[in-house]
Amino acid sequence: DHGVDDQKFFASIPIRVECIDTILNTDNLGWNVPLMKMDVQGFECFVVDGMGALVLKRIGIIATEMAGKWLVAQGCSDTGLVNRMRAADFDVMFRGKLLKGDPPPRHGNFDILAVKRREE
Repeated sequence: DHGVDDQKFFASIPIRVECIDTILNTDNLGWNVPLMKMDVQGFECFVVDGMGALVLKRIGIIATEMAGKWLVAQGCSDTGLVNRMRAADFDVMFRGKLLKGDPPPRHGNFDILAVKRREE
């Protein structure tokens, strides 16, 4: 991260990846996720894409870092992540305020909260 060249990495190992809605029983109406913390080094768009509507409906808040450099490396962007959150019925909060429009241009990473819109 951030130009550090002295990191040591282990050899790659195969892992099995499954969509969360294949693991959780979405027929059980008794569960919800009040707060989900997501930090997946630029794969945030894939995580949101991989959650089915029934899972996304049960999440109240998603706290995540938005790191443009890492998102772009995985074929997404700050705007792409924000648009996914909004499409899943979340309002996106940046620095304690509702983010209207695209994320502001900036350098570096910042944290956002995606808060489920309340039904009126």
